[in-house]
Amino acid sequence: MAVLIGSAVGHTATEAVNSDLRTTLTSSERVDCDAGHLRLVLHRTAAVCVSLPMALRTTRPIGETKMSKPARVEAAWDRIETWLSRHAPGSYELLRPAAAPERIEEAEQALGVRFPPELRALYLRHDGVRGADLDEFGERPLLPTGEDDPWHRRANAVDFMPNGQAWLPLEHVADVHASPLSEYAGDESARYVPVTASALRTTMYGTYLDLATGMLGMWTDAHELEPLGVGLAEWLEDGAAALVEARPTRALGMLPYLSPAGDGLGWFDPDPVYEQDGWRPLGS
Repeated sequence: MAVLIGSAVGHTATEAVNSDLRTTLTSSERVDCDAGHLRLVLHRTAAVCVSLPMALRTTRPIGETKMSKPARVEAAWDRIETWLSRHAPGSYELLRPAAAPERIEEAEQALGVRFPPELRALYLRHDGVRGADLDEFGERPLLPTGEDDPWHRRANAVDFMPNGQAWLPLEHVADVHASPLSEYAGDESARYVPVTASALRTTMYGTYLDLATGMLGMWTDAHELEPLGVGLAEWLEDGAAALVEARPTRALGMLPYLSPAGDGLGWFDPDPVYEQDGWRPLGS
């Protein structure tokens, strides 16, 4: 008797199934396979247990990962950065070099906190972006020359993190923490570390990491803090998947768009009005 299982398991597993298959079928409702065996229902009333090769056995539930948070951040960022380099070079070129460990320690001392490992891992990849303060791009032109105007082209490319905001360099973190974040958070502000802020909206909107919970939250110009219920690693993983799958993020429901010049990444709530301004949603 030959039995084929899904191609995702592979040829090796198929051979093992064929060689270890029991000739006597047992009621599918009574089959309870030991570890290292795969339960196959061959018919709604019959099932068998087959031995799997050691390389395909696992004691962890499907979908569970043993990756640490820093490793997850690194893996997710690899996917995002690869996508930027291929599809949004205007955003990719705004990434700063990696932050030195000493620079991270200086930022920690300025805030009086210790960054969690996943946040340190992120800054060890890049120290945020150029243009988180738009003054870095020079004086804003009164009469832009069009989509290729250098100032607006870069300004449209800087808010590319998966919340439509710019990744704050460490030199800006303490300043943004002092204002506006501390003004909104009051006595609780010591536990919040700003990670991103909207360059186009002069940091009146931003995202922080709550050191007490490990979760992200947002501040707005309404002087309110809003927990997002998602950690740094999960947020980046969601953003990476949204880019590849051309879909809105599950955390915030924001859709990735290419800028009018075609070389910058932005994120907005799905709305045709952005297309009228020249932004193009991914997958369109």
